[in-house]
Amino acid sequence: AETPKYIPHVQNASNLVESTSQKGNDVGDCSSDSADMKNMPLHRQVLSRTVEALVMNDVGERKRLRGLLGMRANVDMAKVTKIRNGLPHSSAALRHTASQGDGTLRVCYVGGSITEQKAGYRPRVHEWLNQQYPCSRGHTAIQSSMSNVGSKVLSFLVEDWVTCHNPDLVFLEAVVNDGDSILETGDEIGVRRAVEGIVRQIKARNPTTEIVFLYMFLRGDLGCDRRT
Repeated sequence: AETPKYIPHVQNASNLVESTSQKGNDVGDCSSDSADMKNMPLHRQVLSRTVEALVMNDVGERKRLRGLLGMRANVDMAKVTKIRNGLPHSSAALRHTASQGDGTLRVCYVGGSITEQKAGYRPRVHEWLNQQYPCSRGHTAIQSSMSNVGSKVLSFLVEDWVTCHNPDLVFLEAVVNDGDSILETGDEIGVRRAVEGIVRQIKARNPTTEIVFLYMFLRGDLGCDRRT
């Protein structure tokens, strides 16, 4: 697994939740036709567009969205992120579903409390998948999450929580709990090894399974007792 680059101080992270009412920062010219999209805060718009661009393997659109998000956060995203090769297997499966009306994608959502949230990213992303690429049975959602666990714990649960379900696509969300673990214990190497172990187990069982890593800004300028 590629090691993420950390941003120790993000003073303007609150800008990510501002409205898109300021001129020049609207993303309403993207492909979605949702009437409510322009009324969403910028971070919600960018999330929706990014999921769409990722699933459809649109590298150019992902780069554009990355630049827009970085501009509002006052961060050079090209220095702290890397555009990967997308999701070719999942993208092909979803295109087949859209054209033939059959088939289903098995999506496993792995992580901590952020994944466990009843109204968080997990149900929203899955609802979007079912709406954009409908199939008769609906795409399969596999929830594999538990509050307050990071990669170290998850690495021991891959067989029981992930690979036994033979997923086509895995969303891995552990960055917040992993960040807390690093700040509290300083064991950055242990966290990296745990993430690598998760990836190796998934790929060893099914090399075509694709993994999406969820990254989030982590404030390093506050003590653990002051962050939520």
